[in-house]
Amino acid sequence: MDKNCNICKSKDLIKYEFFKCKKCGRVIKDFSDGLTKNWKLKITYNEKEGDILITGNKIGLEFLASCCLRIIGKNDPSGHIHLQWQMNNLIDGSTETVLEYSDHPDDYK
Repeated sequence: MDKNCNICKSKDLIKYEFFKCKKCGRVIKDFSDGLTKNWKLKITYNEKEGDILITGNKIGLEFLASCCLRIIGKNDPSGHIHLQWQMNNLIDGSTETVLEYSDHPDDYK
């Protein structure tokens, strides 16, 4: 992190394949590094109610949105992302989840 960059400190990042600070240009591979340690993202499944709850703070939900944007249009193995606490992209106790892009009509029947 650039010590003089207030944006890096505030986590105001451009979301691409990697994350890049808009001001100093520092490239951050993912939200699990030290720059963004204040993220929170949890996915839970309530079997009794049959619903999924996605809970996150600003940084966590921005990360989830960036994951979705990164896989759009990718109809190959790079068109999916695994979310699980062991990969440091969900907090402990979350339900493991896979985000997947598909534009195939049969996937929506």
